[in-house]
Parts: sequence; structure tokens; C-alpha cells
Amino acid sequence: ERSQRLSTISAEYTSQEVRLQESVESGLGSCQREADQRIAADSRRGREEVAAVQEEEATAAASWRAQRLALEEQTTDVRGKLGTWEMEGARLDKDRRWLDAQLASV
Repeated sequence: ERSQRLSTISAEYTSQEVRLQESVESGLGSCQREADQRIAADSRRGREEVAAVQEEEATAAASWRAQRLALEEQTTDVRGKLGTWEMEGARLDKDRRWLDAQLASV
């Protein structure tokens, strides 16, 4: 009877040990799935943030290029006007010298 009782206790202990092991494995699997889901969500958010920053950088670069082009066009326009004014100034100097010469001869 003692040996049968020990056998029963041993069987119960083994059964409880198996259930405990299954429970631990199930809990670990659940934790792993939850961790995997969190990692996937964090990765997705990270990719979205990177994409948003890249879009902002592209928009800023396009804006900078447009501003640079506008400034280059304005610079070209100002240089053209300056050239015209310089030619006009030279013509006025020539006319003044001619008038000075005419006045000097009177």
C-alpha cells in the first residue's frame, strides 16, 4: 500500500509538473507574441516618422531650389538694368562733355 501511495503521489507530481511546464510555455509564448507585436508597431511608427521627415526635407529642398531660382532671375534682371544704366550714364557723360565743349567755344 505504501508503494502504491508513493506511485500515486509520484504520478500526481509528474502530472502537476507537466501542467506547470505547459502553463509556463504558454505564458512565454504569449509574452513573445506580445513583444513581437510591440516591436512591429514600434517599427511601423519609426518608418512612418522617417517617411514624414524625408517628405519634409524634400519639400524644404524644393522650396529652397525655387527661392534660389527666383533670386538668380532677380540677379540677372538687376545686372541687365545696371548694364542699361551704365550705358545711359556713359551716353549722358558724352553728352555733357559735348555740351561743355559747346559752351566753352561760345
